[in-house]
Amino acid sequence: MSKSGAHCHKLVKETAIEMAHECYATLMHRNDWYWDWQAAHPNMGPKALEQFWVDKKWGEFVEGARATLAGMLNSPIDEELKMQIYNALCLDQTLVRGRLDKQIILG
Repeated sequence: MSKSGAHCHKLVKETAIEMAHECYATLMHRNDWYWDWQAAHPNMGPKALEQFWVDKKWGEFVEGARATLAGMLNSPIDEELKMQIYNALCLDQTLVRGRLDKQIILG
């Protein structure tokens, strides 16, 4: 299964996509990487280049998104937001398709 087809909760996916956008901005700040990416896709404008990269790579950020959301549960944020994150992570754990080691998840 491709990484971009990651099986995860909607909140985890949204977080992974945000992380992918941030990574793109950081990576492409180095002009040589941006010029190489642009040369590989000459018919795309800047926004399309970013969206194409994010669409292709967001699945690689799913584990980081899960960890980020879990870490937020220990931070001083609104209790309602904490419950939304907690519920999303609990539901996310039921989605085992495509995970590396299902035995860890299933027990």
